[in-house]
Amino acid sequence: MHVQGVVEYRDGQSWLGGTDLPHLPPDACPPVFGVPEESTGSADPTAADRGVPDGSDLLDRRYFKDAASVYGDTGPWRHAFGESWVRADELPAAVREDDRWADVLATVAEYEREYGAANVRLVVWFEN
Repeated sequence: MHVQGVVEYRDGQSWLGGTDLPHLPPDACPPVFGVPEESTGSADPTAADRGVPDGSDLLDRRYFKDAASVYGDTGPWRHAFGESWVRADELPAAVREDDRWADVLATVAEYEREYGAANVRLVVWFEN
């Protein structure tokens, strides 16, 4: 299983694509996104199975659910599942102290400084 996604920010009313989600190991996801297709994990994840929101052009280019979209700029299509999103201000304190989130949080911090934590979100999905 792989974690894929994008970092978006809101400048006014619209969500804009910031960048691809930096590396995030699946075993770091339970407190925020749960563990899709597994029975173990966090008892009360912050943002499990919220789905894919209307988002940025970057998200539209990266996320493929339809098997007809076999190739895109991210490579061959794989089965996507466990789609969700979370705003930076919703991330639990334990996540902010977890070294496995360091790359993601460093990227998020760049956007938080300019747009504020409520205007930055991670949109993620898992792939087999």
